[in-house]
Amino acid sequence: MSLLLRSIAGSYLYGLSRPDSDRDFYEVHSEPLENTLGHRERKTVQTIVDGVDITAVGLSHFVELASSGSHQALDAMFSERTEVDSLTGLRRGFRTGWNVIPVYSGTIVEIAAKPDPRKRKHAVRLAYNLHDMVETGRFNPTLSVKRAAHVLTVASLSDDDFYAELDAITPYFKHWSKR
Repeated sequence: MSLLLRSIAGSYLYGLSRPDSDRDFYEVHSEPLENTLGHRERKTVQTIVDGVDITAVGLSHFVELASSGSHQALDAMFSERTEVDSLTGLRRGFRTGWNVIPVYSGTIVEIAAKPDPRKRKHAVRLAYNLHDMVETGRFNPTLSVKRAAHVLTVASLSDDDFYAELDAITPYFKHWSKR
């Protein structure tokens, strides 16, 4: 088994880390993990050791996850913060299909419904990703300084203002609120 991709993940990838943020990585391996790491019927393996959180998947499962709209897999697919990258050609050529939009927007709705500002900041970040995905089929999971500041501001707004901002970020969809 060989490591094909290792990307920084989580808050350090997004540009939203704090001093107490843990380190997250997303790894893609050449073979299915259930055959190589001794885990039966597990396509995704997560380990956390000493504040380092690693999510590992096999290559075929990674492509399946990204193609179906998994935000973590798409973050890794489009990451510009990799430590190992033997998948450059695949990653550069990958574009999301329209089938991803309902899954991705459903994730945003689910996360946005939680009143926790930490969850809501992820909903706003994902809304920016969705906007870029609809426009180009790709997105950069690392937020610009301006977007990161906006994410932090929007996450703490009242419900009505929060949902209005989601609508403004992704004007293609007006279904964010619990209306």
